[in-house]
Amino acid sequence: MSLDWIRVSLRGFGGDAPIGHGFFEALGLENAHDVLLRPSDEPGVAASIVLFEVAMGNVISAPEPAEAFAASVRDGFAGAAARLGALRREAFDAWRAAGRHADVFVSGWLDDQQFDLEVPGEFLRACGELGLPMTICTND
Repeated sequence: MSLDWIRVSLRGFGGDAPIGHGFFEALGLENAHDVLLRPSDEPGVAASIVLFEVAMGNVISAPEPAEAFAASVRDGFAGAAARLGALRREAFDAWRAAGRHADVFVSGWLDDQQFDLEVPGEFLRACGELGLPMTICTND
């Protein structure tokens, strides 16, 4: 895999006022301890929930680092799919009805020109059931 690291986040954004913790509260995740919550205190900046992140540096000592990285990414997507599957579509619909937006943001860093990423069907299904588009941005 040519990614040095990958982070998958659920983002809430939009409107003129800062999001603060409002996105987490709207989803019932304001007290979540198994994900990293990143509130926004500035207009135009998304609040985010880090669903998982994997860095090649964390698996470099494995016998097959690329395989260990890919396995960790698969596991991360499986856990993220379960997390998204536990959320209610109505919470996202209410968020959107208030003029806000939500998406899944996949960020990472490439070490060459190739981008290899397999996104499992259960994760895509969970995103689709919640009406969440996916945005992918590397080397930003």
